[in-house]
Order: sequence, then structure tokens, then C-alpha cells
Amino acid sequence: TTARIRSALKLLSHLKFYPLWQLGEAIETLLKQQSDEFGKIVVSPLGDRTGSTAIINYLISHSTLNNIVFADDLPHALKLTKAGGRIYFVDDCALSGTQSIHIMQELMGERLLKPHHTKHCEPLSSAQQNTVCKRTLIFTYCLACDVAVERMTEELSKLHDSRIKFEILYAIPEPSKSKAFSSASSVPWESMEERNELKQFCSEIGYDLLGKMAEKKEWDDDRRVQSSLGFSDFQR
Repeated sequence: TTARIRSALKLLSHLKFYPLWQLGEAIETLLKQQSDEFGKIVVSPLGDRTGSTAIINYLISHSTLNNIVFADDLPHALKLTKAGGRIYFVDDCALSGTQSIHIMQELMGERLLKPHHTKHCEPLSSAQQNTVCKRTLIFTYCLACDVAVERMTEELSKLHDSRIKFEILYAIPEPSKSKAFSSASSVPWESMEERNELKQFCSEIGYDLLGKMAEKKEWDDDRRVQSSLGFSDFQR
């Protein structure tokens, strides 16, 4: 309908889009502040080197920063640092924090993997796990949602008998309450009816798109409905 087209265009025109130069500038500013205070920056991939991690690391490597070292993986980063040193994990965003939490749990051998779970990496050796506790891990993001920061702070604080030392840094804060279809939305909806009609339409599309994933992950229907506008109903 014409009304739905109008409301869809209204929603699309209020999407936040961060181009690569802006993400690069955000992470460079953060790391420069860290370098000025702590000296050499050792960056390690969290998990593998693919996806957004590879893109952000590429941007850093072509920045004006010259006091930075890229480790192949976390064991390599441990060798490049001394007790009391800092190891940086750099990525574009943390929306729920789930992936970072799961990777750290797997590295420390403390994640109970079920058959439908995605396995990210192999556990570190016992000696390496103890060495991790002698470093400070710096999770560095261009953008982070408040929910991700809260969840990561809670879950990472439990690891290895609460011996993991870590910090979470980010350049752009993303409030979880500013959802597209909530009362805190920045979209100038004409009316509640307009907003709710498009929300229902988007929910139906999202529900259909999640069919294969829901089957693979063994989700019940409630979980699939909850994620129809984004995982954990983030509406991003």
C-alpha cells in the first residue's frame, strides 16, 4: 500500500550507517589515547582473523599509528607481552556481547558446548590460561551497546575463578532502548497505527528469514518470534 511504502521509506531514511572511514577514525582515536598512556599496543584477533575483525585490523594497519604490533593469535600476543601488560582485541561493534563472551569461555575451557552451538576456537593450554590472568585484556569496539557492556562485564568477571582482568573500550555508545519501533524511537512515526503496522510487516518477514537458523539452532517458536526484529529483539 502507499501508506506502507511511505512508512518503510521513513524507517529506511533513519537508519544509522557508519562508513569505513568513520569506523577507522573511531578506533584510531581510541588506540592513540591508549598508546599515549601505555606505549606499545599489541593487537590480537579474538577467535579467527576473518570478517569484521580483518576489516578493522586492516584499517588500523593503514592508520597513522606506528606503535602497534599485530599478533597472530592470543598465544602469540602472550609471548609479545610481559606480566602486567595489555592485549587488545579490536572489532567494529558489540551489540549483545554474546560472541565475545563465548570465545573467551571457550579459550578458558569453560563453555559447555551443545551439538547446535557454534564452536569458535580451541581452549588454551592450562599454562596459557594462567598467563592470560597476568595480562589485562582490552576489548575495543568502534560501537558498543549498553546491553553488551553489561553482559560482558558480568560474564567475563566469572571466568577462571574471577581472575581475568579486562577493560571494555568503545568510541560510539548505542543505547538499547532506542529501538526502531519503541516509544524511544528516533523515527518520526505519523501515528501508533503506522508504526505498529510496519512493525507487524517487518516481524513477519524476519520470522520467515529465520526459518533455517531456527531449525539448525533448535529454537522453539517463541525464540524465533522474539528474534524476528533482530536477535534478542534489538530491532537493529
